[in-house]
Amino acid sequence: MFAKVLFIASIVITGAIFACGNNLTGPEKEFVGTWSFVGAAIGDLEFYDAPRVEMRFNSDGTWQDDHGGKGTWQIENNQLTISDDTGETERWTYFLDGNDLTLIFTKAQFVSYLRQSGDFTEEDNRILDQLLGPNDTVRLFFERKV
Repeated sequence: MFAKVLFIASIVITGAIFACGNNLTGPEKEFVGTWSFVGAAIGDLEFYDAPRVEMRFNSDGTWQDDHGGKGTWQIENNQLTISDDTGETERWTYFLDGNDLTLIFTKAQFVSYLRQSGDFTEEDNRILDQLLGPNDTVRLFFERKV
């Protein structure tokens, strides 16, 4: 089940689209490049044996991943906003430290996204309820591919 949740979470990130301008400055400039998904944390539990996913943030505000996903992206304050070609939009808090990127979801955001994926069962919901308290977060870890 953990592998399924982590895989779905990684696909969530790669399946979204962002909106952004062409003149990047500040934190937007720091996102440009290719990022590899390396692990996740659900509450206090960390998992690093996760499916590998790569996504590239381009300087023109577009992105693509190695699973065929593509779109646009935008940074505002410490929020990364993504929208996919179906019109779905997600906003996550992020932390960027050099070549390490962490995307942070609240429990509600994570469950909402998994429900939208269409592959989320009530059993999955019960497991997440056992793993996550109402104030816990889900964190996805990426490293810049150099």
